[in-house]
Amino acid sequence: MAADFIALRIARDQAFNTPRKANKFFERAHAVAVRLRATAEGRAALLAILDHEDRGVRLGAAAECTPFAATEATKVFRELIEPRGRHSFDAEMTLKEFEAGRLKMDW
Repeated sequence: MAADFIALRIARDQAFNTPRKANKFFERAHAVAVRLRATAEGRAALLAILDHEDRGVRLGAAAECTPFAATEATKVFRELIEPRGRHSFDAEMTLKEFEAGRLKMDW
């Protein structure tokens, strides 16, 4: 299932210029993450993805880890913000929303 999450996050990035398609991949990846978060094994898998080489995969995993591993997720957001690169702005805004208590991952 972790491999599905990774593949869907990569597909989301590849479909970036087609928002409707990208959003479908995003929603499917989130649905997989919800199932992963439901078990200790799944949470461990999401934590392992925080070290993935793809920045978009790491960003998605960090957001999905905020409910149970805030420290680890915050570290990844900060690593994606600086040095600047792809997904830096998204990581910055996600961290801002998380720190303000507005990031909800239970939808």
